[in-house]
Amino acid sequence: MKLEGRCALVTGAATGIGEAYAHALAREGTTVVIADVDADGAQRVASDISEEGARAAWVEVDVADEVAVEAVVADLDATWGGFDVLVNNAGLYMDEYSGPCAALERSKWRRLIDVNLTGALNCASAVRPGMAQRGGGVIINQSSVGAYTAGTTAYGVSKRALNALTVCLAEEFAPDRIRVNGIAPSSMESDSRPALRWWPEERRREFFAQQLVDRVGHFDDLCNALVFLCSDDASFITAETLRVDGGLTRIL
Repeated sequence: MKLEGRCALVTGAATGIGEAYAHALAREGTTVVIADVDADGAQRVASDISEEGARAAWVEVDVADEVAVEAVVADLDATWGGFDVLVNNAGLYMDEYSGPCAALERSKWRRLIDVNLTGALNCASAVRPGMAQRGGGVIINQSSVGAYTAGTTAYGVSKRALNALTVCLAEEFAPDRIRVNGIAPSSMESDSRPALRWWPEERRREFFAQQLVDRVGHFDDLCNALVFLCSDDASFITAETLRVDGGLTRIL
């Protein structure tokens, strides 16, 4: 197991990709703390991981609430002795955020930035002291190919800003031996959640035809990338955002 003996905090892990990340880390020997605004979902995921034989706990927190994040992390540090891994997966993504920036109500714009960008900063800042005391660690920010595509949406802008934050934090946290990277997936699917399920079938085919890899991406593709970036195999990689998109975005 590549991450045996480590402790990870995964935000937005009550469902979807975050849940898959939590299970992947647990399978590699990591103690996982599930953090989400959905307390019931977080508790369920932690229970599922525990039933599989790994150590897990859960906590209810809104990553946009700086004071709450600091308090929760302080309590968790006291219990677990600090974290080796932080996965900033919590984020907002619904149809209302997939349109033009100027058309989005300013209250929703502020909430989008508070969660998708400032939330990552809040969590990273909170875990930094504990990570430093443990000799370093890894922070992974969940980005999106929406940060790279033409006609970027409000959601895409939040993720493009997150990519910039990844570079900034990598520089700032480097003296503490903390690596900061990102993962930018295309639309992914699991056994229970088809990719782009809200799109008509023809539009889905057109989207995936733009990829170079002739298949739909799966949660396992993201989990493999996550485990690699968190492991010592990636010890010389920081300030990077890895696009896991089947070649959808081709950037020199």
